[in-house]
Amino acid sequence: MIENIDQMRKRHEKEIAKLQRLCKHTKTKRMPFMWAPGHFGNDVEVCEFCGKIVKSYEDRTEFEKIFLKEK
Repeated sequence: MIENIDQMRKRHEKEIAKLQRLCKHTKTKRMPFMWAPGHFGNDVEVCEFCGKIVKSYEDRTEFEKIFLKEK
């Protein structure tokens, strides 16, 4: 029998958590954050290797919020 997405996530959640914990997050990309389908919030920085959100708008310094909007 084939697994559904929830079963696959549960099976791999420990591996993903370990990967994200050990990853150095050296390469990131900015992505829009969607807090609900069709409802976009501020951009977040996501590690391209492990998929972890490493920096959100709220985590930025005041300098970054003002001067790095178009990063």
